[in-house]
Amino acid sequence: MASIAFIVGFTVLLIWIMSQPLKAYLSPSAALPSAHITTSERRRTYAHIYSNTIVGIASRINAISEKILVKQLHPLLESWANGHHAVDLVQQTRAFGCDFVSAYIFGLERGTCLFQNAGEKVKTINCFTSILEWLFWLIEIPTVTIWLRRCGVRLVPESTLRSQKRLEDIFLDLCRSAQAYNRSASDDLTVYAQLRAYLASTGLTGEILEKTVAAELLDHIIAAGHGIGTTLTYAMTQLSKNSTTQTRLRNELVASTSGQTAEHKLPFLKAVLQETMRAYQIFPGPRGSIEDEIALCGESIH
Repeated sequence: MASIAFIVGFTVLLIWIMSQPLKAYLSPSAALPSAHITTSERRRTYAHIYSNTIVGIASRINAISEKILVKQLHPLLESWANGHHAVDLVQQTRAFGCDFVSAYIFGLERGTCLFQNAGEKVKTINCFTSILEWLFWLIEIPTVTIWLRRCGVRLVPESTLRSQKRLEDIFLDLCRSAQAYNRSASDDLTVYAQLRAYLASTGLTGEILEKTVAAELLDHIIAAGHGIGTTLTYAMTQLSKNSTTQTRLRNELVASTSGQTAEHKLPFLKAVLQETMRAYQIFPGPRGSIEDEIALCGESIH
């Protein structure tokens, strides 16, 4: 009798869970009502806009760099160098990644402005950090996470869910702002415009369309903030410990800005970034390494 009662109770509970409308989570895997629209299909619609060819010639990249790198980040770097206090590099570089990539996604005047608002920067980056710790449950199996939460099994802390909700609201507002701008101006090359046009062509409309676009682009910003932040943090940390490498990199950059070297030909800068990404991977996984010192293209590697 006990086993029969358990089976009946489990069945009723399962039917109740399945019949309840799921809470609107902005993960694309949960938000998309059309199962046939795969992640790879969505990514093909905007993959080219992140390619080196497009990024290298995009005039708006120069405008973004001028505003965020030169006018916002550079003064901060100088203040850090002249100051005598500790700096949270992870928070600062993640904020830079969010501002830069969101400007590329939505347009220069419609991205996040974390550098200009210290209080907002701390709150937003803390939300990103909270989500990153539980990203698997939120992105990979959101439906299971929601169902188990209804049964009293909380795979994700409430504080993380609140952080997710806060970021969802921010990105819905960014998407609505970008859409209002696109109605009055032609800006079809932004990632937002291309992704929205593709998803609209699949039959999504209204609130579902807006939430799906916001969900996808929120993933972009989380990945960008984490990826750029991690790489820059480790690169800056290692450069600060190696004056020889720092001097060589500075000389290459000075030669580039003075016209002695083409801007797209910065082999040492590329080597520094690639080695940083190899040695300090953004996400866990196998890492290539060598045991003995070797010479490659005139460079000593160990």
